[in-house]
Amino acid sequence: MSHSTLIGSTSRLSLRTAVIPSLLNCTASSSSSTSASSSSRASFHTSSTPLESKRKIVARQKKQKNLALRTERSRQDVQGLVDPILGDLKPEVRTGGFFARQQSGSNANNNNTAKEEVGGKYERSLLKKVVLDRQSIWFSQPPQYPSQYTVENSGFPAPVQPAVYTGSLSSTSESTSDSTSTSNLNLNADQTFLFKHLPETLLSSLPAAQAAKLGKTPSPAERRAYEEAVAMEAKMSEQTMRVLDLRNADAKGVRKESVRRIVEVFGGDLNANNDNNGNGDGASGKADKEPVAPRMNTGHPTVTSAILTHRIHLLNTHLAANPRDVHNKKRLRELVHQRAKILSYYKKRVGRRGGEGEGAYLGLLDKLGLDRRGVEGELIVR
Repeated sequence: MSHSTLIGSTSRLSLRTAVIPSLLNCTASSSSSTSASSSSRASFHTSSTPLESKRKIVARQKKQKNLALRTERSRQDVQGLVDPILGDLKPEVRTGGFFARQQSGSNANNNNTAKEEVGGKYERSLLKKVVLDRQSIWFSQPPQYPSQYTVENSGFPAPVQPAVYTGSLSSTSESTSDSTSTSNLNLNADQTFLFKHLPETLLSSLPAAQAAKLGKTPSPAERRAYEEAVAMEAKMSEQTMRVLDLRNADAKGVRKESVRRIVEVFGGDLNANNDNNGNGDGASGKADKEPVAPRMNTGHPTVTSAILTHRIHLLNTHLAANPRDVHNKKRLRELVHQRAKILSYYKKRVGRRGGEGEGAYLGLLDKLGLDRRGVEGELIVR
């Protein structure tokens, strides 16, 4: 090794020994500055120390979990008891001794209530009394009309009439409910005009009737013509009654008649409401005003919910006989949720008015034969 090489290695060694301490000093200073900055940041941290202990946090979380589990369990219990389609307790719940177990330690009043619940709310509801049963109408006994009409067995109106008329006519012998509206009187008036006043007016123009009015004795020919006219009018009335008999209608015709009855019973007369509020003709104070035909409130929530309930029962009966009808199953689910929305709107509406309140909503559910557990909350229709 030469002298110059030795000098170069010595200089590099001295340079290295001089640089390493300086690097160590820089590292120490940087670490101290980092710790100082972190300590300064820690001193300005805004989060406060937790005010509750870990034991309280665990207890609160456990309580929330138990409440959520209890809510889910109660929801499943309600879904197990109530049928969302019928809006009432399931038949197996009403007839399977459920109330006997629940009411074992209650008094006699609660036991009577439990016995009433077994029959179902819809069977005792006003809607059940208003709507028509297709099977009972189609397979009912037809009226026994006379084979031959004479003056003795001919009457206007006829003593034998159909049980239910179709369209705008209603039988005088039928009784839908105690809350019959004014329009039923108009329908009975139309029936009386068709089967009583019209034949009597035609017969009064005959010579025998004119002679009887004048106190004269009609001739045999006039009497014979009058008897023939009476028999002909009675036969025409029978033919008209046969045509208007609801037994000849199809399922759509029976449903249409049921909807008409629902509108009459559950929908109020708009003209009467205007007269009571002083907005109609009744506020003018005229005693000799002409009678106004009733104008039903077909868009009221009570009417729409009743019609939807009737359609739901019809579809449910159809699906019980045709379980593979997927299209009507989907339509049934839509009707159930649509009824729930209308009832929810009606509940909010009567609550805002302040005069009716919760009682009007519960009264409507009783008239429709529904349980509030079957129309409120989450409805799962399978």
